[in-house]
Amino acid sequence: METRWLTRCIPVLILIFAFAACDVRFIAGPAVVKHGEQVQYQLFLKPRTQQSASNATVYLTGHVPLGWSFASASYVTSVGGGSSGSFTVHPSDPGIITGLPPVPPNHQRVYLSAGPFSAIDDADAGTALLDFHATAAPGNYEMTFWVGVDTEECDDECMSFTLDLSVTAPSPPNTILADGLEFGTLAGWSSWRGLDGRTVAYYPLDGDATDHSFYGNHGTPVGDPVAAVDRWGKPGGALLFDGTEDQILVDDAPSLDLTDEMTLAAWIRPTLASGPWVVGKRDLSGGLFLYSLDISGGSVRGSFRDSGGTGWIAPGYSAIVQDEWQLLVVTSDGSDLVSYLDGIVQGHVTHSGALIGTGDGGVEIGSLHDARFGGVIDDVLIMNRALSFREVTKLLE
Repeated sequence: METRWLTRCIPVLILIFAFAACDVRFIAGPAVVKHGEQVQYQLFLKPRTQQSASNATVYLTGHVPLGWSFASASYVTSVGGGSSGSFTVHPSDPGIITGLPPVPPNHQRVYLSAGPFSAIDDADAGTALLDFHATAAPGNYEMTFWVGVDTEECDDECMSFTLDLSVTAPSPPNTILADGLEFGTLAGWSSWRGLDGRTVAYYPLDGDATDHSFYGNHGTPVGDPVAAVDRWGKPGGALLFDGTEDQILVDDAPSLDLTDEMTLAAWIRPTLASGPWVVGKRDLSGGLFLYSLDISGGSVRGSFRDSGGTGWIAPGYSAIVQDEWQLLVVTSDGSDLVSYLDGIVQGHVTHSGALIGTGDGGVEIGSLHDARFGGVIDDVLIMNRALSFREVTKLLE
């Protein structure tokens, strides 16, 4: 299992605010690492404050395997007025989080901070991106992190998250990893493009709505979506939707009923930075979609309606940018729904194993009923499994 999701208060990785409750939604990253590999972990932080914390700095303290070094450390956040985009790596304890337990054998303690921010409140969120050069000796380790704002004493109530971690022997040259396993060479990376039997629809949108998966869930263009330049500059490699009439409709098929797991992904270059729906399966029982990926609120949002009619939504926090290419992804692994923008975790909700609802509605690309997407869409993917964190980052290549 490559991604570990956090939802409980004890024990979890926690963001601590004076006069505040806190909520770390998850930590994403591989549980199996090859010796010498460059590897990233992402910590998604969502405060639940009772009042705003002003002039605040976010601090991270962690235990990582001995010998690991930072390749980079950055912070992507919705918090205004601060130093979003960078972490300071401290050579020693800056004294922010006190009372931590001893460093375990074969581990080292790392210290980082970001900010100061003018204010932090419950509307803010952030993702710490920690890139390591994993040079520890092969063996089993634990990676633990504490997060705080202002000086906090870590006593019996101190909350943390620990990820079990294995470092194994180096991989052969040109090997990539997926779900902690050797998966093949870079040249052979194509499972998400339709060669994986759990890809139920893949639309390159190379001027048409042909499905390149095994299932043949071909779409029918409505209106007049026209061939457009894709993100690589290839003419005719994507489709332009006019925002008023254009859409693609896909008839219902058993393969499009996703129940336990799912992945939805699409590249977009929108003419409007909020509002449009990108891809989803219609809910004929009266809801909007049984599962969907959109930018309705100006950020990426993934959702599904379960078999009991309850809706689950994972909204992001980073703003969608008009007239620029961006990768939207939402995954559900059977218990956790998470959204990504350009490979960065953006939102999360735990749905306690609820099954995705099924029905006779078809799939729409670029629309929801009479609402239409304006802009260019490329490489729409629907899978009945959740891509791992590593696999999501591979979609960016």
